[in-house]
Amino acid sequence: MIMNVLFNRPGDDTSKEIKDLLGFIDVDIKYAKIKSDVLTATRELIDLVGRDVYNTAYNDYATKTDEKEQLVYHLRYPIIINAYRMFAPNLDIAHTVNGRKMRQDENQKQAFEWMIDRDNEALERKYYRALDDLLHYLDEEVEEWKSSEAYQKLQESVFKTTDEFDEHFPIASRLLLMKLQPGIKQCLRVEIKQRIGSELLNTFLKEPIVPEQEELYYEVKQACAYYALAWAMPRLSVQLFPQGILQSYVSERNTTQSRQVAGGTSLAYAKQYFEKDFDKAIANIETILKASEPFEEPKDDFIVGCNYVST
Repeated sequence: MIMNVLFNRPGDDTSKEIKDLLGFIDVDIKYAKIKSDVLTATRELIDLVGRDVYNTAYNDYATKTDEKEQLVYHLRYPIIINAYRMFAPNLDIAHTVNGRKMRQDENQKQAFEWMIDRDNEALERKYYRALDDLLHYLDEEVEEWKSSEAYQKLQESVFKTTDEFDEHFPIASRLLLMKLQPGIKQCLRVEIKQRIGSELLNTFLKEPIVPEQEELYYEVKQACAYYALAWAMPRLSVQLFPQGILQSYVSERNTTQSRQVAGGTSLAYAKQYFEKDFDKAIANIETILKASEPFEEPKDDFIVGCNYVST
C-alpha cells in the first residue's frame, strides 16, 4: 500500500515548506532527497497517534479544505524534524566513486564530532518536544484521538495524565508517560498484584478510590512511578527526560563516547536511586496492608477442672 504523506502536494513548493518548518537550516532540501526519510517518519508517527487521526489530517491536506490546518501542522512538524534527523548524517560525508570523503569547501570547516553530537541531541529533544506539543493538541482539540488505541491504553493505567505522574516524579511530558507504560504495567503485574490481590488492583484501575483506600493507592502509584523510571534507564533515550534532572552532555573532546548524565552521575546510579525509592514504596504498601488486617482475639485454650488447669 502506498503511504499518503503530508508533503509534496501538487502545486506546492515543498522545498520552501521544509525550510519554513525547519527554520534553522540554511539550504533548500529537495523533497526527492528526503522522501524515504519522510515515509519512515510518517509511519512512526502513525504508530503513535493512530491511523484515524492521521487520515483526518491527510484528507484535509489533500483536498486543501484547511479546516484541520492546525492538526496538519502539528503532524507535519515532528515528521519533518524526525526525517531531517535521519537525513542529516548523510550530508556530513560525500559518497563518491572512490569511497566516502569528508565534505569541506573554501568557506566552511567540518564540524567537530562533539559539535555534531550536541546538534544530534538538540534535534532529538526538538523532535520529542514537537511530539509532546502534538499530544497536547490532540488531547484538547481532536475527538478522533479519544478513540485511538494509544489514548485508551492511558485510560487503563494508574496514571491517566502527566500531572498524576508528576505528583511522584516530575517528567512534564505526555510522550514520556506513554513510553513508561510497559514499565508501569510490569510493576502492577509482577510487584503489586501479588501483594494487594487481583480484586483490589482491578478496583484501583477501574473504580473511584474511596477515602480509606487513598493512602494505599498513593503508595501503589509511588511504587509504579519509581519502578517504571528504573525500568526506563537502560531502555529509553536520555533525551526523553527533563533537562536538569537527567541531562546528558558531550565533552568538548573529539569523541562520541564521552556521554554522561548531569552531575557526573551515571545512568546506572540513577537506576539504583529509583530502585531504592521503589523499595521504600513497597515497604510502605506492606506496612499499610499489615495494619489493615483484622485483629483476632487469642483463643482461650485453657481447660479448667476441679483440681487443675491445663492447656
